[in-house]
Amino acid sequence: MKDLGEVIDWVEMGNKTLFNPLDTKAILYLFENSYQEVEGGFFKQRRRSLPLDALVFEAFPDMYKNLIRFIQSKLLTKKSEVRLGLVFKPFSLDKKRRLMGRIKTMIEKNNEVNNRLDDDYASA
Repeated sequence: MKDLGEVIDWVEMGNKTLFNPLDTKAILYLFENSYQEVEGGFFKQRRRSLPLDALVFEAFPDMYKNLIRFIQSKLLTKKSEVRLGLVFKPFSLDKKRRLMGRIKTMIEKNNEVNNRLDDDYASA
C-alpha cells in the first residue's frame, strides 16, 4: 500500500517539475483485465481502467484504502490481472482548476449528507 502511494507521489512530482511546464501531464492508470469462463471452454474478457490521481486520493483517503482492498481481492481470486500504466495527456491550469472544483463539490455534497444523517440521528 505504501509503495503505490510513493509511486503516485513520484508521478505527481514529475508532473510539477518536468511535464506540466511542457503542457503535459503523466497519469498513473490501474488496468484490470478479468476473465470468465463461458460455454465451450471460451473466455469472456472485461477491461477496466482507473486513473490514480494524487489530488483525488488526498481529498478522499478512504477511496485509496478501498482501492487497495479491491486490488488485493482481484489478485487473490486469480481471475483478474492488474497492471499499471503511465499515460500522458495534455495539461492546462484550467483542467486542474476544474478537477479541484469537482473535488470541492463532492466534498460539500458529502458533508451535506453527513449533516442530514447527524440531524436525523439527533432527532430520533
